Amino acid sequence: MKILFALLTALAVVVATDGGYISNCRNVSIVNLDSNHIGLRAYCDADTSAPRCSIMDLDLCYGTTGEYLKLEARDNGMLSRNCTTDSCVLQTDTPAHITVLSCRCRNRSKESRSTKETNDIISNNNGTLKCFENLGTTPPDCAQIATKSGSRAKYLPSWIFVYIFIPLYLIWW
Repeated sequence: MKILFALLTALAVVVATDGGYISNCRNVSIVNLDSNHIGLRAYCDADTSAPRCSIMDLDLCYGTTGEYLKLEARDNGMLSRNCTTDSCVLQTDTPAHITVLSCRCRNRSKESRSTKETNDIISNNNGTLKCFENLGTTPPDCAQIATKSGSRAKYLPSWIFVYIFIPLYLIWW
């Protein structure tokens, strides 16, 4: 019975998240729009033969709610008002249709990290990303806009290698 419940739950999750942008968009990344705005960039299928590059300003799609500053889908939610956009990262698993936005948000007295699945409200509108009634932009230099910097490194910093691993290697060998 537990296995059947787990399978039905997994199927419900796949069905609920399928139909968003991730099923027909590739190379999804966070990009800097300016000093305190970030966007979601993706190359999405369109009626034309080639995928189209577009960028969705995430201030138009997300905001925060409550004293715990939980990310929520909200039309013109102004994500950058309470969340430090340099802390935002996107965790993706394309085969599983998962694209989770994670940001550090704060108010006067609290700071917390909050996450939200982006595939739930962002869609592909003929090659252009869309949330609510807001369409993303398709700038001519879309592909050249730099991927967001300032996110936490996923690799060990080089100083750890130089100052810790090399001396340990020399001591043991």
